[in-house]
Amino acid sequence: MVTPIPATGVPHDTGPLIEILQVTPSESEYGSLRAALHHPRWSLNRVLSCEGARKFLRQRAVSVVVCAADLADGGWKDLLYEIAEMAQPPRLIVSSRRADIHLWGEVLNLGGYDVLDAPFAAEEVVGVISAAWRSWRSAGNRSTGWRAAAGAVGASTAA
Repeated sequence: MVTPIPATGVPHDTGPLIEILQVTPSESEYGSLRAALHHPRWSLNRVLSCEGARKFLRQRAVSVVVCAADLADGGWKDLLYEIAEMAQPPRLIVSSRRADIHLWGEVLNLGGYDVLDAPFAAEEVVGVISAAWRSWRSAGNRSTGWRAAAGAVGASTAA
């Protein structure tokens, strides 16, 4: 019998590998998110820019994207509009050191999933990403963005 991890509903040893893409040039934000995502069934990939995210998402499906609010080559809105056109769009979470009610309202009103305040608190990250994945999955996204690979955990960084 496999026991779900508290607050996630995702089994600890079996089940889907949740693919997460982080879009940030910040080493500290990447490290903070990586530390919060210590679950063995979650795979964190990182790109440094909107262009890097576009290239990555053309090659590989993910269920959740965590995008920094401010990027040199665009922003979360640009990425949100692009992923909205995808057949199985991932849930977009915006991260910011200046997260406030205005940013949260804008993200939700434009179709984003949520906002995370950086540096990241592990409990909040687990709750928000778990909920985003469940939302993505309940929308019928079962064949893309995750794979049932035993113990597969990895991280990659791309431009």
